[in-house]
Amino acid sequence: MLLILLVAFGCNHSNKNVAPNADSLKQARTKDSLQKKKPHVNYRRQDSLRLVRMMTGVLDYANKNKNKPAFKTQLKIWRFPYAAEAKLDFGHLFAKKREHLIVRRMLWGTTLAVDIYLLDSGKFKPVCSQALQSNSYIGDMVKDVNGDHSKDFLVHTYSPSGCCLRDVYAVYLYQEQTGGFTPKYRFMNPTFSASQKAIRGFDYGQPGDVDLYKYKWDGLKVDTEEYITKIASINKYHVYQHLTDRKNLQSGKLIDKLPIEFRKIQDYDWVRGVY
Repeated sequence: MLLILLVAFGCNHSNKNVAPNADSLKQARTKDSLQKKKPHVNYRRQDSLRLVRMMTGVLDYANKNKNKPAFKTQLKIWRFPYAAEAKLDFGHLFAKKREHLIVRRMLWGTTLAVDIYLLDSGKFKPVCSQALQSNSYIGDMVKDVNGDHSKDFLVHTYSPSGCCLRDVYAVYLYQEQTGGFTPKYRFMNPTFSASQKAIRGFDYGQPGDVDLYKYKWDGLKVDTEEYITKIASINKYHVYQHLTDRKNLQSGKLIDKLPIEFRKIQDYDWVRGVY
């Protein structure tokens, strides 16, 4: 009798575990997927936060040395694991009566941000900032670009991906009255002439098949002088003033050769198609 009861109990116990229902299977699979799923890491946001944190060390150093007539240094903010560094340049960089601080922030040896601060009443005030795509920074320069005899700020970048020439310059014009800068002007493959207050260059495109442009500075503003598109089917160049007229050959004029002024721009061989 005892043996029969044990066998019966064993059968009932086995039946409860052999065939789990659909809900229990679904719960088990959900639990497994949650355990295996790794949290998403937003590396771009992490880098942005690290760049912000770097400014604490940068401004601490700048404030301790702001009474010097000028200084130029490279700070190692964190050695590990981010290799965070900053290059500082301080002095009368843009005007004799004002002092500015240029900061280039780097992570893992790549410049990711460039900032300018104005020393105003003993405090560093941010007046210009540009975030950069990773591995795109070529350099920056301080020079008069619009012919008003004030030193402006240019940031040169080159995208790591692309098929064609893509030298891009971000231009920030210096404002003498405030010690600040204008919003960014962006130019693709430009050649600057401060004496003529002109910018000539060409857009992104294959060799021999690029549109050209000419702009003129009007103080702190820029005006369009002309655009030029090569019409290969008739072996002529279309000169026009508005981008909306690019395909309207009735607007502007047709010429046989590019004006001489465009033959002197940087990388002109790319325009000719013999690069």
